[in-house]
Amino acid sequence: MSTAKRFKGYWWLPTNPECQWFGNLKWQPGESPQLKLLYRTVEKATAAPPRQAESILGLDEGGTPISVLRLGFKEGIRPEFLSEQKYIAGHAIRGLHVTSKDGFRAHRFNAWLQYLGAWLREEGFAQSDSFKINYDRPPDRSFDIARGVTVHLCHYARAFARNRERKVTYDIVFSMEKKHSFTWKQAYRSIDALIALLHFACLKRVKSTGVTFENLDHTFAVGRKRYPKKIEVFNAGIAAPLNKNLHENDFVFMFHDIETRFTRFCADWLQFCIEQREALACYDFTVSFSLPDGLRLTSITQALANCSISPTSFSICWHWTLQLLPIRATTIPIIIHRFATEVR
Repeated sequence: MSTAKRFKGYWWLPTNPECQWFGNLKWQPGESPQLKLLYRTVEKATAAPPRQAESILGLDEGGTPISVLRLGFKEGIRPEFLSEQKYIAGHAIRGLHVTSKDGFRAHRFNAWLQYLGAWLREEGFAQSDSFKINYDRPPDRSFDIARGVTVHLCHYARAFARNRERKVTYDIVFSMEKKHSFTWKQAYRSIDALIALLHFACLKRVKSTGVTFENLDHTFAVGRKRYPKKIEVFNAGIAAPLNKNLHENDFVFMFHDIETRFTRFCADWLQFCIEQREALACYDFTVSFSLPDGLRLTSITQALANCSISPTSFSICWHWTLQLLPIRATTIPIIIHRFATEVR
């Protein structure tokens, strides 16, 4: 889903909307958004953009609102007539004006994740010995994991036809819907938990390839019905899709292994990730970065030290312990002794 983006438009500070600058926002998968603003050099004293800002708001050429959050100064150029100032931002939110992450609210998020499409068996295509392609989009799977909270697994399909060429592509989307709105932190904790679930399913580094939100207070009308507007998020945590056959990957377990009990499983997993977030954060360093053996050993042992023993955490801790084998075999007896002591 994720491809490079560029938005031109006018931008301003939330505290001074009358003073606007022309500029463009650009983003590429795996990189932070960058905003470039242009202003007249002679107006530097009264109308120059600040070096840092918590947020800058704007409208792109189509009139869609964009919020750029947590901006830091990158560089500036001040020739005789037209100056420019560049920022690196933490997040860009297209479709909504907010001045900080604390003010962000949404009722649903949709997350495209690496390896998610292969975690479910290929489906929707009719088997045939001929060249005929027959695809019916499978119905969404919905799981009520808590009161007012529903998880969806949805097919996101696209069809292409030109001259003598026909093509159907699809991906799987993880969605979570909540009756009462999410905060930014709540939404991303759930997304991180789903990423961790896929990581332990395939034992690969997993990143999101796209994240969108929906807020029922921001809708548009089609006939007599109203539909939520799409809110897109761009930041360095969103990566490009993997260019390889993911169905050839070996999984520890797949969705069909837990489909009949996924409602309870998903609820327990989200709760586990909340309780064990310190341990998972320590372990995440070994997944996200290529660490030297010494730092990798420290991260995994800190994860083990912070993890309280339960049936779920014990199996995960055993996976972490096995990773220590090629690093320092002498630590294994000590850690196994600690596990045995706590389990008793």
